[in-house]
Amino acid sequence: VFNGGEEKARKDTHQLIHQQVQRMSDMINELLEFSRGGPSELVLSKHPYRDFIKETIEEIGAETESRRVRLILSDEVPDVEVNLDPRRLKRVFHNLIANALDAMTEGGIITWTVRQTGDSLETDIEDSGSGIHPDIASRIFDAFATHGKKQGTGLGLSISKKIVQDHRGDIRVVPNPGKGALFRIILPL
Repeated sequence: VFNGGEEKARKDTHQLIHQQVQRMSDMINELLEFSRGGPSELVLSKHPYRDFIKETIEEIGAETESRRVRLILSDEVPDVEVNLDPRRLKRVFHNLIANALDAMTEGGIITWTVRQTGDSLETDIEDSGSGIHPDIASRIFDAFATHGKKQGTGLGLSISKKIVQDHRGDIRVVPNPGKGALFRIILPL
C-alpha cells in the first residue's frame, strides 16, 4: 500500500515515462516518414472543421495543462466542411504545439484563430514564447532545421509542410515582431 506521497510520485513517474516514450515514438515516426519520401497515404474526406478543431484542442489540452500552457480559441470557428485527413492534419497541430511547448518552458498561452477568407480557411497558431530566431526563420520548414532545441529531430515542421501541401494548402511563418511564433495554415474550402 502506497501512502499519499509515494502514490503521487508513482503517478508522476508513470506520466513522465509515458511522455518520453511518446516523444521517442514520434521521433521514430518522423524519421520513417522523412526517409520514405514520395507521396504519403492521405485519404481526404469532408469534415466539419469546427468539430475537428475543437477535438484537436481537447486532445492537446491535457499535455499543455501539465506544462502550464493555456490553449485559447479566440473566436468561433466557421461552420464549414473541409476536405482533410483528420489523423494526418492533427499531426501538424501536434508538431506546432510541441514546438511551442519547447519554447515556453515557464508556461504561457497558445492562441488559435480560425477565419474564412474567400474560398479558403486560415488557422493561426500563436504562442507567447520568445518567437522564431532570425537565423532559422527563412529555413524553418527545411529538414533538420532547428535552433537551440534540446529535443526533436528537426523534421516536424518539414513533415508538417508536406502534410499541409498534400491537403492542397499552405503553411507559413507570419512575421510577429516582439511576440511569439505565429504559424498560419491555409486550407482550401
